Amino acid sequence: FPEPWLNIDAEPGAADLVMSIHKLPEKWEGLFEEVRASHVLEHFTLNEAPAVMKEWSRVTAPGGKLRVCVPDLALFVEAYVNGNKDRKGREAVSVEHTTHMLTQIFGRGYEDREMNPFMRHHMVYDEALLRRMFELTGEAGDIQVYPVAEDPSQQFEKPIKNDASNSAYTLNMFMVKRNPNDPAPERESRMEMGTGLG
Repeated sequence: FPEPWLNIDAEPGAADLVMSIHKLPEKWEGLFEEVRASHVLEHFTLNEAPAVMKEWSRVTAPGGKLRVCVPDLALFVEAYVNGNKDRKGREAVSVEHTTHMLTQIFGRGYEDREMNPFMRHHMVYDEALLRRMFELTGEAGDIQVYPVAEDPSQQFEKPIKNDASNSAYTLNMFMVKRNPNDPAPERESRMEMGTGLG
């Protein structure tokens, strides 16, 4: 993204800063009006993910938005049930070649044991699971699914093409960070995620 966005990644390329996104500078506390994590949460294990979400929330200003875009488990199920075709009409599952859909589940290079560890996926989310991850930050106010057309990547003169802009397999959600004095909202779901979150 162009300025005023600050792009962070663990590997060089399009990043303004090359650093881990699970431990950000202490001085960034509440610094950013908007934080956007596109197709990275799935690269963390289930036990790591709550702390990562909490860290992204920490650097989001009260009243600001934390956007998280992930591969959508519900779309994978839909593709499998609807004749093994994704929303673009491509084969979803195969053992003879890689597919776009399986890449979203397992990560790029899933067919090779020597795949780059940065590309491996450890978790898959649907709306309910990602909503719970937002709730576990302890700072979530309003939580919403939003359409691709409203993603910041689409707001530039030439929309930026990335995983978050692909409606064939992406779930885009945001939370508004509560002000510290606001009461916590009641949970809409009673779904539990098991004992792995500790």
